[in-house]
Amino acid sequence: MRLAVLGGSHGGFTTAADLALAGHRVRLWARSKEALGPLLDEPMLMLFAEGRQGSARLDRATTDLAEAVEGAEVLIAPLPATSHDELAKRLAPHVNERQIVLLTPGTLGSMALARGLARAGGSMPGALAETGTLPYLTRKTGPAEVRAAVRAANLPTGVFPASRTDAVLARLAELFPAMRRCADALDVALTNAGPVIHPPLVLLNTGPIDGGRFDIHAVGTTPRVRRLIEAVDGERVATRPRGSTAPGPRRSSSRAASGARASRSSTGTSPRTWCSGSRSSSPRRARPASRHRRPPGSSSCSGCCSAASSRATGAPSNTWGSAT
Repeated sequence: MRLAVLGGSHGGFTTAADLALAGHRVRLWARSKEALGPLLDEPMLMLFAEGRQGSARLDRATTDLAEAVEGAEVLIAPLPATSHDELAKRLAPHVNERQIVLLTPGTLGSMALARGLARAGGSMPGALAETGTLPYLTRKTGPAEVRAAVRAANLPTGVFPASRTDAVLARLAELFPAMRRCADALDVALTNAGPVIHPPLVLLNTGPIDGGRFDIHAVGTTPRVRRLIEAVDGERVATRPRGSTAPGPRRSSSRAASGARASRSSTGTSPRTWCSGSRSSSPRRARPASRHRRPPGSSSCSGCCSAASSRATGAPSNTWGSAT
């Protein structure tokens, strides 16, 4: 498959290398020459990862967006949510209805991108899709080297417009077999645990953070912080579409209080991160959206919760009509 990977981030480098090793033709785009470094002259990336790894040759690495996306069947953007408005403006002259745009992750980025493309007078792609998390827990370890400690074993994905979900997911599953269907873009956006966990951790730990190096997950998750996380998570669950398999706030609070999942969670909390499209009919059988874990000694989630904590939830005006 002909692919364009947009962004010179940790996730961008890893996505480009991994999918090139899988036999796809990959072009990597970044805004600056500095981000691409030696890849401009020699588009080779070394990937160290569980499973597929090795030296990956890209078709090219470029700062020319038009060159990167021309002829691509899927455009993959492992970029933070704060970049999506600018990305829409840049893509507007180049994207076409034969392409799929995949945001990894999105957090309502598909709707923001559609709105931005419409406002810029650009064509709409065939569909916009977004995942609830990055497919990898990864870090750059050199100018042309990345290490992916973990691959997501369960990758919830929603499509905008939702009427094109089946066809789009059939294509994207060729790239990421761990993809799991969600009801729509809103459903998958609400699987992201980052906006639930990180704001309470930061707000209630500002003093220790200002004091210097501080492991916010291991030390900062106090009972009071957990109570706020559970309250925010209750609002997230209440926003989910009807029919969601996510357990309610009381069930989750009870489980968190009993510490039933403490040994399996770096934060000691239990946000319900699976989407309503889960095949499970029982909350007890539903699987978490991501099994990412922090690397030993790391104080960050390394990208698994990289999306912004808020979006406008209204569907943009565009040629697709209703989001559902």
